[in-house]
Amino acid sequence: MAGFKLSRDQLASFLKDHQQIKQFERLFDTVSDAVTVDPATVDDGDYLYYDGTTLTWVAEAPGALTRVDDTNITLTIGGTPATALLKDVSLTLGWDGVLAVDRGGTGADNAADARINLGITAGAVSTATLNFGAFPGSNEASVTFADTGVIAGSNIQAWFAADSTTADHTAADHRYAPLFISLACLPTAGVGGTIYARSEHKMQGQWAVKYSWS
Repeated sequence: MAGFKLSRDQLASFLKDHQQIKQFERLFDTVSDAVTVDPATVDDGDYLYYDGTTLTWVAEAPGALTRVDDTNITLTIGGTPATALLKDVSLTLGWDGVLAVDRGGTGADNAADARINLGITAGAVSTATLNFGAFPGSNEASVTFADTGVIAGSNIQAWFAADSTTADHTAADHRYAPLFISLACLPTAGVGGTIYARSEHKMQGQWAVKYSWS
C-alpha cells in the first residue's frame, strides 16, 4: 500500500473515538498487534503518517505560505498564510514577456522600440537637403534619408529651422520658407523615409530641412 499522511482531525471525522483509532492503527502495524503510540496522547496538530511499512503519529508545526515580490508585481496573500500549510512554501513572482501598450506597457523589451511604440522621438534631430534645382527652379523636390529603425507606422516630422542656411539661401530665407513650401513625409520600414516638398511657386536652389521620427 502506498504511503499517506492524515491529520488527527481528518481521522476523527470518520473514526469517532480513541478505541477506533487504535483498531485502525493495528491494520497497518506489520510488526505486531501492539500500538506503539497511545492516541490519547496525540495532539490535535499531529499527523498520522504511513510510509508503506510503518504507521506513526508525527508532531509537525504548521508551515507558512510566503511570497517574494518582483519590482513591479506584488502579491497579497489573504487568510492565515503563516500557518496555512504542512510545509513552508514560498511564491516568487517575476515578469515574463512584454506588456502591451494598451495594457499600460511599452510593447517592447528595449528602449528604442519602446520609444517608437509610444510615439516618442526615437533619436536626435537630423538635417537633410532639398534641391529645387537651378533657375528656373521647380515646384517640387524630395530627399530620402536612411535609418533602419524606421517602421511602417513611424511618424516622421520635417520643418525649416529659423537658423538654417545653405549656399543658396540665408537664415532669413529659411525662416519664412514655410509660407511658400509645404512639407510631407513618408516612412519606409527598415530603410528610412522620404521628405516631399511642394510650392505653388517655382523655388530654386538648396534648402536645409530638419527632421526626426518616432
